[in-house]
Amino acid sequence: MKAKYYWLGVLSALLVVALMTLAVLVINNTRELMTQIAELPPATERAENAGSATRNNRWFEQKVREIDRQLNQRYIEEIDKDKMYEAAVKGYVDALGDPYTNYLTREEFEEFNRDLSGTYEGIGVPIVRDADTKAVTIIAPYKDSPGEKAGLKAGDIIVAVDGDDIAGIEVDEVARRIRGQKGTQVTLTVQRKKGNKFDVLDIPIIRDEVIIPTIEAKMLEEQIGYIAIFGFDEPTADQFSRELNQLKNQGIKGLIIDLRGNPGGYLEIATEIADEIMHKGLVVYIEDKNGNREDFSAVNSAKLEMPIAVLVDGGSASASEILAGALKDHKLATIVGTTTFGKGLVQNTIPFLDGSALKVTIAKYYTPNGHYIHSKGIEPDVKVELEEPTEDTETADKNKMDNQLQKAWEIIKQKI
Repeated sequence: MKAKYYWLGVLSALLVVALMTLAVLVINNTRELMTQIAELPPATERAENAGSATRNNRWFEQKVREIDRQLNQRYIEEIDKDKMYEAAVKGYVDALGDPYTNYLTREEFEEFNRDLSGTYEGIGVPIVRDADTKAVTIIAPYKDSPGEKAGLKAGDIIVAVDGDDIAGIEVDEVARRIRGQKGTQVTLTVQRKKGNKFDVLDIPIIRDEVIIPTIEAKMLEEQIGYIAIFGFDEPTADQFSRELNQLKNQGIKGLIIDLRGNPGGYLEIATEIADEIMHKGLVVYIEDKNGNREDFSAVNSAKLEMPIAVLVDGGSASASEILAGALKDHKLATIVGTTTFGKGLVQNTIPFLDGSALKVTIAKYYTPNGHYIHSKGIEPDVKVELEEPTEDTETADKNKMDNQLQKAWEIIKQKI
């Protein structure tokens, strides 16, 4: 009986010691946390000194440091610091609320440059994952690209790259595997529909430099030329000049420039293309946050002496609006279609040593007559909503289906 009370006393003593130890730990941790919180400026002080950049910067640095320390001490899972730092920087920039000011990771910046350069090394075959079948399908090989020369066709389904099955692999990863250094070989295994069955073909392709076409040109009836511009990238001005000269040699009497769905690109490229069309004069001017103005002008001594129509829609943005706005203000073209997107801001890209970059809005741009079109767009001279093709016209010529293009053609025909 004495032994029973003895052990009961021992257990009680141990319980008291444990509770006292726990209390000490809680008190110490609470003191530590309160000390850390006390190191941060109080909310009232931060509010009273909101205009002080130095104090705000110190508060921000202290807060980030403390959050980082708490996560390191307490977070239960492994922390990917690189991922967190990238996300923190992105969030910092995104808080501006400007969709055109962005932090770009190294990978994003490489993709950004590749899109604007208009060239890359690969086989020139844009691909997409079919929404229904989930198959990776070739949209259409670029003209004169290695893929086209090797015999790839629009609608071919890619099932393997260099013998490796691509089922379930993201399209971006498939594209990365297909791209490669000029002079190297890649073999695509494709399924090609033939009647009611599919042929399986192994097609070896030698990679080369691929020039992404940003221009499409052709001659319409009544000697009216047509040039579609898909983007204002590095090679676009040269491509436009070449195609325009070819149309001139064929004896065009009027020109339709199609900017529908063109999201823009380089301001300088839009100026160069305007220089092919208009006489010397202002194309666009920009103003920075301090009101400093910079003019971009055409320097060509001769202008294109023929009727011109420009097709636009809600997808025509940025550099597209610069070109359309210049031709409209100088009364050199009839604008046909629907109101443009309305992006009147200019961005500059600042690269960093680690390969990342900051794309930042630095100025507003204005048409020659001083119109600021941001969030407003450019109104067409002749408004024409695009009519969706019906089943009866599904197999008809594209030009006949497109009522906007048809209207532009009629306007030019009346003037020649």
